[in-house]
Amino acid sequence: NRALPLSATTLAETLRQAGWVTLGATANPNLNADFQFDQGFDTYRNLSDLWRNGLEKVPGDQVVRAAEQMLDAADATRPTYLQLVFVDAHSPMDATAAEVEAFAADGIPERVAAYRSEVHRLDTHLARLEASLAERGLTDQNTVFAVISDHGEGLLWPEHLGMGHGLYLYPSTVHVPFVVKGPGVPEGVSVDGIVSGVDVAPTLAELVAVPFPSSSTVE
Repeated sequence: NRALPLSATTLAETLRQAGWVTLGATANPNLNADFQFDQGFDTYRNLSDLWRNGLEKVPGDQVVRAAEQMLDAADATRPTYLQLVFVDAHSPMDATAAEVEAFAADGIPERVAAYRSEVHRLDTHLARLEASLAERGLTDQNTVFAVISDHGEGLLWPEHLGMGHGLYLYPSTVHVPFVVKGPGVPEGVSVDGIVSGVDVAPTLAELVAVPFPSSSTVE
């Protein structure tokens, strides 16, 4: 029942104060407005009921559709911040037999093939999102596009990596992608060293030239 404290400063709040339109949608109910993750958003859509009320995995195409609807209804004359949370590559696994078969290989457990197929499914949704943004004039020339995950997944491959997440600190769980492209982002550059989810907000704010507060309560 814990929620994001109102004293926290979110990226959405910072950008809205700077005159941006702020839009958000989440397929992961852990970020539902019930927990105050709608702070700073002009429009925020919960696409799933809470996990405690039953596991309902919302597919990524619904997230993209929600984004399209919000963008079409928003003020296009102002800069826009769009935050989307996908949950395709998350339990419960629902990969079809055909999807698993496409990633099957000698020595690869079926659960690993299933997870890879769901990551691939997410990738197709992101490609559709990128194409949809381009149709609305939002391209690499004027839009920063960032993708990050909150965690990886232990799949008992090898066995000591465990199963699931939240219990282990092996690379399969804690090494996640943080990919950014757009104006001000050099192509083909990798950042060495430790990078964390806490770097997302100040990094994106700097790329769009909006001052971001430095505080222990920043999201």
